[in-house]
Amino acid sequence: MKLRFVPWSPERYEDCIRIQSEHFGKHLVRHPFPKILWMLTFVGQGWVEAYKKLAEANMHHEAMVAITNKGEQVAWLLMCSPKATIVIKDFAFLPLMPSKEKTGLIACVGVVPHARGKGIASALLTHALEHMRIKHVEGVFIDWVTIRGLYEKSGFQQVFEYEDYVWGGRLDGQPEPIQEDSETEPFEMGADDIRCWS
Repeated sequence: MKLRFVPWSPERYEDCIRIQSEHFGKHLVRHPFPKILWMLTFVGQGWVEAYKKLAEANMHHEAMVAITNKGEQVAWLLMCSPKATIVIKDFAFLPLMPSKEKTGLIACVGVVPHARGKGIASALLTHALEHMRIKHVEGVFIDWVTIRGLYEKSGFQQVFEYEDYVWGGRLDGQPEPIQEDSETEPFEMGADDIRCWS
C-alpha cells in the first residue's frame, strides 16, 4: 500500500471525523479497579473531540494523516506543538517533562482495521516526529499507550505510570453520565495500558 503522510487539512475534516467516529468513537473502557466503577467512560469522546477542537481552532496542521494513492485516509495522529493549547491543556503531565514549555504531544494514533499490521503507525509516527523537530519541538510526550513496542522502536522510554485518568471527566469524584448503546463493544484496560512516554 503506497501512502503519503501529510498534515491534516480542512478539506479532509469530514472523512476524518466520520471514519474516526466509526472506528475509535464507540469503545467502552472498563476500568480495572472495581472500586472505581465511574471510570467506565467512552474513549472515543475525547479522541474524536480532540480532532474537532483542532479543526474549530483552525489548527488542522497539528495532526497528521496517512493517505493512500486513492485518496483514502487510513491513519491519523495528533502531533501537537506547545502552541496547540486547545488540546495540550487536557494533558496535565506535559510540564513535568524535561523540555518543559517546548514539549509537544503525540496522541490519538489510530489506523483503520483493514490497514493494520503493515507498519503504518510506525511510519506515521516517524513522519510526525520529523515534522515536530522542524517546528522546534524539543521533547515529545505520549500518553495513554495501548500498543506495546510502537514507541520504543522510535527511541521513547517510559517515564512514569499512573492508574486513573478520565479524559474530559470530572476530577471531583462524581461520575460522568454514561451513554451506552447496543452496538458498543467493551474492552478491558488495565493499569499497564495507561503509560506516559518521553
